[in-house]
Amino acid sequence: MTPLSTSGRAPGERRLGDGWVIGEDPLHQDCDAPITWTTVNLAEAFPGVPTPLTWTVVGPVFEAMARGGWVMIGVMPRSYAAVPANVEDRLMTIFHGRPAFSLEAWRLFGDSMPGTSAEAVETQIFGAGSTAGAGASAAGAGTARSSANRRRYPVVAAKMPSAARRSRLAMLELAGSTDRWWRSAVSGSPGGSRAELLDLLRDAQARILTIGSHHTVLSMLAFATYEQVRLLSSRAGMPGLETEVLGGDGAEEARTVEDLWQLSRDRIRRSEFLERHGFHGPAEGELATPSWRQSDAPLEALLATYRKLDDDASPAAGRADRLAVRDAAERRLLAALGPARGVQARLLFGMAHRYMPLRELGRCTFLKAIDVARYAAVQIGAGLARDGLLDTPEDVFQLCLHELDDTPADTRALVASRRARHTEYSRLELPDVFTGMPVPTPIGGPGGGDTSVTGLGVSSGIVEGNARVIVELGDDEVESGEILVCRTTDPGWASYFFVAGGVVIDVGGPISHGAIVARELGIPCVINTRNGTQRLHTGDRIRVDGTTGTVTLIQHPNHPIQKEHAR
Repeated sequence: MTPLSTSGRAPGERRLGDGWVIGEDPLHQDCDAPITWTTVNLAEAFPGVPTPLTWTVVGPVFEAMARGGWVMIGVMPRSYAAVPANVEDRLMTIFHGRPAFSLEAWRLFGDSMPGTSAEAVETQIFGAGSTAGAGASAAGAGTARSSANRRRYPVVAAKMPSAARRSRLAMLELAGSTDRWWRSAVSGSPGGSRAELLDLLRDAQARILTIGSHHTVLSMLAFATYEQVRLLSSRAGMPGLETEVLGGDGAEEARTVEDLWQLSRDRIRRSEFLERHGFHGPAEGELATPSWRQSDAPLEALLATYRKLDDDASPAAGRADRLAVRDAAERRLLAALGPARGVQARLLFGMAHRYMPLRELGRCTFLKAIDVARYAAVQIGAGLARDGLLDTPEDVFQLCLHELDDTPADTRALVASRRARHTEYSRLELPDVFTGMPVPTPIGGPGGGDTSVTGLGVSSGIVEGNARVIVELGDDEVESGEILVCRTTDPGWASYFFVAGGVVIDVGGPISHGAIVARELGIPCVINTRNGTQRLHTGDRIRVDGTTGTVTLIQHPNHPIQKEHAR
């Protein structure tokens, strides 16, 4: 038996306070205040309804890490770091099993950040202009408008450069130390007392907070960089060029794709691949979903698709082409801007090459900490089942974190009740934006006769192919050249991007995970369509324009819609 300890604790990390209050239903909270909320963006982290254990482990961390990051860059005062008990004062909460961000808090962030605005935050992070206004109007509360909070500008100007440098160095150190810790934690023989396993789980939670605070800083820097490059491209008369400029920097998922390719050609051992990437898997932010190291069936299905590809389609073969496209786009922009603005552009290019890849490195790093929490939870569940407190080890995911310390007397009834509620929530969806309490509706309602699909073009190029609609990773496989149509993505989807000819995503923005990976792999991507998975069907022939953000339905499998094909 391998002893478990608290050695996974990272330098300077802090435990969560008592501000996060859990009600009778851990997956739903009430908020009668006229706060505008959005479920967009958080769907990447929670692709579906989280289990109670996942939400009570990760939810408080996401709140605390965002607050801590905003304080580090000076957008908010030091007092903002404390997690409030009242839902209306929170940055995020959960309604009917669906996590949501306070869009008003994010708009305040945008108005307090030099060089950007509330509207830019909505477009680049949440994928829609004037989203808050639309949501507020729908609720009869009027239209929200941007109002620059210039009082914070000097503080941000003073704190942001040093925060960026510190977070970059910290993320590089955390990536290495967390990788070593993850390998050590999950490779030992299962065992340990419940107290030891709880220590390990809470160490994972604390490490996620530390990683996440620095990840927030780096993400905000990536956001600001993207926005400035976008503005320069528009001023130069070349809107959309930013999608070519900001890519090819070696996102962490590209390494996973390259190793998958090597494994599909038997050039590396499976054990070697899992030692590097075993923390990945379907819905990898959910503790109850097995990662590749636990169940490699999804991995084997993916490898089968990779083996069908020609050898000249290797990821390495396209890397040089993507860099050439990026370098050419940079030269075009510099030539159009002239000497004065060219200096600003070169600085932004340098920031993009340095900081954009770190955003995805941060994602992968805290996913390793989540996998350690998953490992600990599985072992705790096995122990509770052996002791007769649970029917199966998997029931542990229906408990809250604090209930693992002091298991309720009616555990079986509680698990049954929460599983039924989880199933109920999984059949519902919320509006993308709403004010006050949302009204849930059944998933998959009628899409109507309209077949138009539009969104944001976030990775340039035009591709035509058959659609493959996948709601949840693992439901189906993408064949080479098909257009992947999905609700949202997390890092587990990156391996499917390489096979796909293009990607259409319902929710997200230009610096969402899916957009970044699509640019990295050089495939067209339209994001924030809102209704792509409802309007389009597997087998539809579609044309995707990753520059203009349009998706054209050419024909259904048996019924031609449009004879004109892409030029």
